[in-house]
Amino acid sequence: MVGSLVDGMTYLNGKIQSGEIKIPPPPDNIDSWPVIGKPLKSRWHEASVNPKATLARYVPQIKAVSLRLLELAMSTSMGLLQITLSIIIAGVLMANAKGGGNLVRELFVRLAGERGRDFADISTITIRNVVKGILGVAIIQGLLAGAGFMVAGVPGAGLWAFLCLFLAIIQIGIAPVVIPVIIYMFYNADTLTAGLLMVWLILVMLSDNFLKPILLGRGAPVPMLVVFLGSIGGFISMGFIGLFIGAVILSLGFKLFQAWLKINSNHTITTGSPDAFSSENSKAGGP
Repeated sequence: MVGSLVDGMTYLNGKIQSGEIKIPPPPDNIDSWPVIGKPLKSRWHEASVNPKATLARYVPQIKAVSLRLLELAMSTSMGLLQITLSIIIAGVLMANAKGGGNLVRELFVRLAGERGRDFADISTITIRNVVKGILGVAIIQGLLAGAGFMVAGVPGAGLWAFLCLFLAIIQIGIAPVVIPVIIYMFYNADTLTAGLLMVWLILVMLSDNFLKPILLGRGAPVPMLVVFLGSIGGFISMGFIGLFIGAVILSLGFKLFQAWLKINSNHTITTGSPDAFSSENSKAGGP
């Protein structure tokens, strides 16, 4: 995949430098589309005739989006580096996995009392589910999309597969890459190839709708939505490593909240029971 990524970037750079990349003209019937048809055809036609002028008009917007994507890419790269270092450290710790696990559980017990062991288990399960449900699904989608690109002969397949992987990790989804590729193939390849690729990519694009609930929520002691929201919130606030930290924090917070509600509920039932009320009245000399 990395080799194909390098080849794709080299190919794309060569096409840009030589001016061979051109936007095809819009279809004739596009202006019959309701609401967006005529303005879309006008912008599309302008872009196909003079792409440089069109890009110059939207430089501020393109620059803002590019900077945001660059920030996300840097954050993801740093996160991948942290994950790599974490794997090395984990490998060292796994040499004495049983003793290390017991030590962490005892630490949780010291911090949170008897519930500490449950919290340690929640942390373990949550991290495993995030790896499978977010990173695992992203890798599956990136590889399947890349395989479809390569079989169909899409130029720069590795580059587009890498972008699919990146967008899937940050939970945007692969649609921003898949849809332009499908349009390109319908213009530049035979109908059968483009149609088969479209069906394949749509299946890949929709696969996270059933893969993510299966992998993200399997065996989790908290609802899947809590883990998912924790991962997204953690990524927004802390970057790539926040996928794991945010999910653990929100899962533990959810369990603590449940425990607090249960304690309050038990206290209310005890102090508000009829026997307790009668006893208090007797002490006060009431009927």
